[in-house]
Amino acid sequence: MRDYDYFIAALSDVTTDIARISVEGEGGSAQVIVQAMDGRHLPFDGTLDDVYTAVENTDAEGLYSGEDASSIDTKLKLFSVHIDEALETASGSAKRLSLRPSGVKAV
Repeated sequence: MRDYDYFIAALSDVTTDIARISVEGEGGSAQVIVQAMDGRHLPFDGTLDDVYTAVENTDAEGLYSGEDASSIDTKLKLFSVHIDEALETASGSAKRLSLRPSGVKAV
């Protein structure tokens, strides 16, 4: 069973310098919203469960020396880089964050 409370807390922790994370709703069907430092609110196009799955599928092998690449915490570190890149490259008209096989894209 997935620990969504831990997941959101850990995601919030690794994105502290780039965004604020909020959740609307309950459980796996909740909506995850990223508030960029410039004030934009960009919800993910999937549910909390979809975001969790995307993080689980993140390949962090060899990126963080001495860390277990299969741990959710290590994968969240890399996922936060994907969020940062999406926010940095987002157009002013971007309305949401889209989960992609290669990461996250603001669309």
